[in-house]
This record gives sequence, structure tokens and C-alpha cells, in this order.
Amino acid sequence: MTSEASGGPIIGITHFTIDPADSAEVKARHAAMVSALRATSPGPREACLGRIDEKTWAVIWRWDSIDHMRMTQETARNNPHVEAAFALTSGITGEALNVMDELPRVSEHE
Repeated sequence: MTSEASGGPIIGITHFTIDPADSAEVKARHAAMVSALRATSPGPREACLGRIDEKTWAVIWRWDSIDHMRMTQETARNNPHVEAAFALTSGITGEALNVMDELPRVSEHE
């Protein structure tokens, strides 16, 4: 349905490790970072912070296009909120996926 060539949505996944004692601060800094990125760039449209286990966490990002993702990444380079959010992390890895097919959401009543 969509691809990078057609300018379709991009999903980014960032994995990282934290000290479990920093969990509350990681959540607070993540929220501040996303707000700051949205104020200075065209995205991300969605950002979901999740915990895989006590130490391993991930963020799933969604942008409307590869261009929006790249613009956001460019503005993130010197953003103090981004630096603060990732200061509590280690072992950061990431990948981006071009959304190739997207099914509609199922309502909770179906």
C-alpha cells in the first residue's frame, strides 16, 4: 500500500537499556523529549515507550514519511531534551521500517 518511494509512513524502533531505578525519570524525560521534537519538527506522529523487561525498553515511533523522520532526526541532534532522555540509557540500537501494508484498526466493539 505504501513505501518509501511513495512517501508513506515510517515506523522507527529504538531499543535501549536502563537502570530499573531510573524508570520514572526515563518516562518523564521521554515525554519531554517527544514534546520538544513535535515543537521543532513534523513528528513523530506517534511515540510509544514500552518496557520489554526491567532493564530493556523500546520506543516505537511513527512518522508520515521518510522526510519527516529525517527532519526530526536532524532537529534532534542538538536538542537538550533528547540528550537528557538518552543520558539515562545505554546499548541504543534502532531501525526504521517502511510501512508496506496497513490494515484498519479494529474497534473494541467488533
